[in-house]
Amino acid sequence: MKLGFQLDAVSHKTTKATTMPRHSLAIRIFMPFLLPIVLLTILDAKESLFTSSEFGFSISPPVVLPEPENGFSPVMFFLPRTGGFSPNVGVRVEPFSGHLASYSEITLQQLKRDKLKIIKFELDEAGLRWEFSGKIDNNQFRWYSRGVVYGPNAITITATAFESQWHEVGPQLIKCVESFNPAHP
Repeated sequence: MKLGFQLDAVSHKTTKATTMPRHSLAIRIFMPFLLPIVLLTILDAKESLFTSSEFGFSISPPVVLPEPENGFSPVMFFLPRTGGFSPNVGVRVEPFSGHLASYSEITLQQLKRDKLKIIKFELDEAGLRWEFSGKIDNNQFRWYSRGVVYGPNAITITATAFESQWHEVGPQLIKCVESFNPAHP
């Protein structure tokens, strides 16, 4: 880069002038036009929108890039708190390189290890579904889960409520879990 001096014709002041390589000038000219297009393409490809017509709002969840090595919970839905607990549905995404059958075996081993009562345990082409109950901190819980292996991840969708709440909220929690559908990349 060459440095020189240039006379400003209007103010008659002397200023530093620079000579830039051609590629730098091209970048400076086209970058303001290209950058927004590139950013919009990246953001559009990753952005999703949660819409609640019931409460009249929508919100874009934060994008997690790159995915954490140990997995994470990208979304949870909560029902109003009753009896000291908010029944909920959560989605957990964890790296997993195995098949659905091995995911099923691991899940069954964990349920047995944690001494949880297995109410239902089904494996079919759509994934794994299991319902179970157990005690945590002197509270009796009931869960309903669905698991799928999708791409490089195992995705688990779990409904949780107190056993005493299950008769009232269980059907709508299960409906939420069953509404899960892996997006196609």
